[in-house]
Amino acid sequence: MLVDLHVHTTASDGTFSPHEAVASAHEKNLGAIAITDHDTLAGITPAREEGRKLGVEVIGGVELGCDLGPRELHILGYLFREDDPELTEKLSSLAQGRTYRGREMVRRLNKLGIPLPWEDVASLAGEGTVGRLHIARALIRGGWIGSHNEAFAKFLNPNRPAYVPRMRLLPGEAIELIHNAGGVAILAHPKLINGDKLIPQLRDAGLDGLEVYHTRHSWQDVAKYSKIAQELDLLVTGGSDCHGPGGKGEVLMGQILVPGECLVALKEKAAEIGG
Repeated sequence: MLVDLHVHTTASDGTFSPHEAVASAHEKNLGAIAITDHDTLAGITPAREEGRKLGVEVIGGVELGCDLGPRELHILGYLFREDDPELTEKLSSLAQGRTYRGREMVRRLNKLGIPLPWEDVASLAGEGTVGRLHIARALIRGGWIGSHNEAFAKFLNPNRPAYVPRMRLLPGEAIELIHNAGGVAILAHPKLINGDKLIPQLRDAGLDGLEVYHTRHSWQDVAKYSKIAQELDLLVTGGSDCHGPGGKGEVLMGQILVPGECLVALKEKAAEIGG
């Protein structure tokens, strides 16, 4: 069985609805996917409903943004108690911070002479949490920019004129939050943080594993991070980081082959953590 343990939906900054994400997984013969939206669990239940119809197992997950010194990194949580009060309260606070940040970025764009209405961004986000991809898509739709990459390079990346940092957790806080809810904490796409020396530090803070398989990891990267995981006694997981057809320019689901053994190991670890 092949799986994809990193999928975003319209509950955050993806362009697949939860139902469409599951349908895509079914078309690509995946046995299971994890819904890992940013700072929200809203996509999990509707995805599970579709998964039961199509025979695709849906795993509950979340992606939490963290700061460690000057670096931004992301912690993926899996198989936690989705009604955990501490977790749901923190996610609500993070979602509110995303809305404030989005409004401020739009205000900065307006000051730069781009009359992007906040309502255009909000309509793209719908009931989901607001992210920079929504602003990029609104800029493209309005004709002010030609591509997602251009939007980020000119305005939305750190040190660009419309960028606003958002409320983040420390990695240890994110790991503790996930563990306290009975879940498993995984470092997302380690290559992208350019901080391999941080991995032992994160392991000491309670990190359970590495996202070894990822669409932006070469096979050389897969070999390297598999070795690091083995040396540090960390789990190996993987996922496409799919944001749907309009998220990052293409549907990434199915482009990386993640063995089902990764999900089996996640479940075993969750059982250990949850007691």
